[in-house]
Amino acid sequence: MRPRNLRLLATLALLAPAAALTGSVLARETARSTEYLCPSGERFVVERYDTHVRLRTGSGVFALTTLAGEHGERGERGERHSDGVITLWHADGQARLERPDLTSSGACRRISEAS
Repeated sequence: MRPRNLRLLATLALLAPAAALTGSVLARETARSTEYLCPSGERFVVERYDTHVRLRTGSGVFALTTLAGEHGERGERGERHSDGVITLWHADGQARLERPDLTSSGACRRISEAS
């Protein structure tokens, strides 16, 4: 074989596994996405992953850890997620955001869902 063909073959041999790994990483990162609308008109999106959620609000994108086995101040049931500053509660098509610098979002309702 000529050197040019050997280089091409070596390049393909290196790129093929990298492309396969990229595809498998992207497949694991798929999430279920839910959009909520609050009484104040605020909207936010929650993307659910296996161990955390990604919260997208008008003020940024936040990674919140899933906390198990806890109930809200008012005894709510559902899932709780927090980054130590922002807390998200959601269950039965409703969600509530708690942030130290703002009042609670109130009962926000689910308006769309995609997987």
